[in-house]
Amino acid sequence: MNSNAVPPVSGGGNSVSFLSFALGFLVWGTVWMVLTEWNAGSLVVGLPTAGLAGYLYARTRAGRVALPAPIPLARFLPYFVWKSLLSGVDIAVRVMSPRVRVAPGFFVHETALEQAEARVFFANTVSLIPGTLSVMFEGDRLHVHTIDVREPNQANLRQLERQVAALFRDEGQHGEYSA
Repeated sequence: MNSNAVPPVSGGGNSVSFLSFALGFLVWGTVWMVLTEWNAGSLVVGLPTAGLAGYLYARTRAGRVALPAPIPLARFLPYFVWKSLLSGVDIAVRVMSPRVRVAPGFFVHETALEQAEARVFFANTVSLIPGTLSVMFEGDRLHVHTIDVREPNQANLRQLERQVAALFRDEGQHGEYSA
């Protein structure tokens, strides 16, 4: 063990680093204070909540759960917001036009993502984009409902999958996403 390392605190099976706990506590405590406009009265609820969030963050880090990388996350957020806006406008135009242009149905998307966290994030993100809904995973196959099966759904999901792979540093099952 590195002599400069902060010793882990025992936490019911997983070891929890005090440094990870402190970082999580500070980050989530600050988020809490910003959301409550620095209201000191909110600390009655905010401190225990930030403590719990810090503990959960530290447990997550101790269990080596894959978390999004900061720089790819900064690239992903504008991409996601832009795609969501475009999809939202598309849905609004379809619904409000005199001739409703929909061809709802299902399709299957074969994913190459390896990490469970990346797969869950991918499936949830698909559901957040207007006009699509993740139904279930069967092995590497994600079943998706779409508002229009005539659209290039596979290409759109492949592009999203590449973004998620970068976010989680997931190289893919056969190195599809490695640089």
